[in-house]
Amino acid sequence: MSGRCRRKIAASCRSRSAEISRLTEKQRGAADHVARSLEQISLIAEQNATGTEETSSATVEQTASMQEMAASVHALARTSDQLKDLISLFKVEGEPR
Repeated sequence: MSGRCRRKIAASCRSRSAEISRLTEKQRGAADHVARSLEQISLIAEQNATGTEETSSATVEQTASMQEMAASVHALARTSDQLKDLISLFKVEGEPR
């Protein structure tokens, strides 16, 4: 093999090696970007899960409060009916019993 042929092969190898290095660096940059994006997605998912848990807990508390209010309303209605029955026993002068 002649010196000229070897130089051409060496130059071609250097050129391809440089191209491979450039593409490898570009791929590394893209991989880093993907990794950062996945970390951000993971963080957002964790925040979303926390928000969902907090909302669920608040809903349970509100449901319990509503049930307590409903029970209080029923008790108040019974008391009102009892009071009405007691008042009906009294005769106000000038009004029929």
